[in-house]
Amino acid sequence: MGWRAALLVLGLTALPRLVVFPFAENTAGDAVVRAWLAHAWLEHPHLIGASSQGCLQFGPLHVPLIALVEWLIGREHLAGRLLSLLFGVASALPLFALGRRLFSERAAWWSVAAFALWPLHVQASTTAASEAVSGFLVLVAIACVARALETKERPLLLLGGLMLTLGAAVRYDVWLWIGLVALIVWWRGGSFGRAVAFGAVAASFPLAWLVAHQVDAGDWLAPVRLIDDYHRTWFRSEAALWGEGTYRAIVLGFWPLTALVTFTPVGAAIGAAALARSWRTDGRWLALLVVVPALLLSLRGALLSSFVPLSRFTMKELSLFTLFVGAGLASLEARWRQAAVASVSLAVAWLPLLELAAQARWRWASSFRAVSALSLNNEDLRVIAKALRERAAPADIVAVDVDPRGFDDLQLAFESGLPFRQVARRRAPSFDAFAAPGPRWMVRFEGGVLTGSAFPLVRWREVASSGPITLLERE
Repeated sequence: MGWRAALLVLGLTALPRLVVFPFAENTAGDAVVRAWLAHAWLEHPHLIGASSQGCLQFGPLHVPLIALVEWLIGREHLAGRLLSLLFGVASALPLFALGRRLFSERAAWWSVAAFALWPLHVQASTTAASEAVSGFLVLVAIACVARALETKERPLLLLGGLMLTLGAAVRYDVWLWIGLVALIVWWRGGSFGRAVAFGAVAASFPLAWLVAHQVDAGDWLAPVRLIDDYHRTWFRSEAALWGEGTYRAIVLGFWPLTALVTFTPVGAAIGAAALARSWRTDGRWLALLVVVPALLLSLRGALLSSFVPLSRFTMKELSLFTLFVGAGLASLEARWRQAAVASVSLAVAWLPLLELAAQARWRWASSFRAVSALSLNNEDLRVIAKALRERAAPADIVAVDVDPRGFDDLQLAFESGLPFRQVARRRAPSFDAFAAPGPRWMVRFEGGVLTGSAFPLVRWREVASSGPITLLERE
């Protein structure tokens, strides 16, 4: 690929993300916690050898990467989102290389168009979650493998293994791909030795991480058990909410449903048709990478009640699915150009339509918020966060109550814009230490645990209220 083509690929991918970036907010808790962990790591840099050493239940590599960006730009609230933006936009390059190698240059360009307009990836590229970073590493790994299968370049194959193990150090769901890709290398490459070498490199982080937990906690499966137990409990609560049979059906069809909603029904149908055709070509190994992990995780949830799917869990497989969307559009263009152009035009119009569905006041709004391009917190939280940003000085301390209905206290603490050490979160073990100087502001949640009696010598007055959240200022 020439530099002009590379710049065009990057520019097309960056455009919708740059439009969304100034307005996007971290949502759902994980992104905020990752940003705080990175800030804490930057204050005391160290090698993270186990979950208990500074990364909690998350992949350890993401934490120092965010910290590095914070060190470079000096802004803890922006670092994680900027890291995601850089990796999210860069993901289009290995995607283009894959599309051109496995299908055609025309298909590669259509794939970039589908990827650029994919709302789920736009959201991942504008928040501090880890999907954009791990997605880039996975795409580079698969692009290296695709070329190595064709050219027999052993160093390139090992580089693919290295990228895959780095992806596994960012997100645990990448672990599932290691054995599968190694089997594909054996099957398509015809060399058991190469497959073993690739697998050894690709599995190096997971194996080291499990051994480290045996040393640290006496249980080499500790990180796996933690996530598994959490999902089992979570599955029971979701099944109780939806109904047992209904929820199992949702879990079983979650990957196709997510593709249908995020690529538009037309785009999903075009991609599915191209994927089906690939079974008769040399590209069927790529189709296996899309279908097999999605099927295994769906069956694990539906049959074993041990996995709760979220839209962001589908992103590895659906990132590769964009290649089939591109191949389908290229094939459609050859026969009926207007239909291909209309399909992409629908994808452009789909972005604001999804956002309208996400922000409307109706039953399914939260489901659409999970896949829309622009991630926003709920209106009550945004009102109080804005009031804090407008009123609080950088040196002010704010005490934040526990949200009894979820994790809005984490979101509000982050969106206040105050430095990490100026926010005393009642949920955190560090609350007493952070609140010791005496907070000027207090955020209370209806049904929460923080009351004025926590600070008996302070009198408070209400300055803002929205829904279940109240902002108080010390008199």
